[in-house]
Amino acid sequence: MMDLIAIAQAGFLVGLAELGDKSQLVLLTLATRYSAAPVLLGAVAAFAVLNAVAAVFGGVLSAAVDPLWVDLGAGLLFLFFGLSALLRPPQEEEEGGARPKLRSPLLLAFAMVFVAELGDKTQFTVAGLASITTPLDAWIGATLGLALTTALVTLTSRSLVERVPKKTLFTLSGALFAGVGLWTLAAAAMR
Repeated sequence: MMDLIAIAQAGFLVGLAELGDKSQLVLLTLATRYSAAPVLLGAVAAFAVLNAVAAVFGGVLSAAVDPLWVDLGAGLLFLFFGLSALLRPPQEEEEGGARPKLRSPLLLAFAMVFVAELGDKTQFTVAGLASITTPLDAWIGATLGLALTTALVTLTSRSLVERVPKKTLFTLSGALFAGVGLWTLAAAAMR
């Protein structure tokens, strides 16, 4: 049975963590060049595939390893990502660059998000969440959270980045990750 609270938590954590990330900046650029709908669909499809792989990995890991070690690992991973976001200022992305070879905005968005997110913190986050809840709940929540942030970015385009400083997004994301990491470690310590 699906746990709606776990789904909501996964969606919120992953969605907030993704705001201001490199793939969102890629999508912002694509959405200013192409219609938002194919960019949104391509990106969400890429996130769904990547989240499925990460959730299966996290589920397998939780079945093969003692839950205490999984919780400790997940807590340390969340804490690491939180501190990294809080201590490392965001890098500015270069404008322009080479024109992509793909002509379909949907395929272009899928390919660019897939490559940008492969092995990114959101994949590790989904794997960590899947190891402490169910892989399905982690996948649904993370995919919905990423779909929401992707829709927000593609549909509002430049006005979002102009109004919310990237540093603010990193600070919110970092504080949330660090808080979840500490909470996970505290729960593991109470076992």
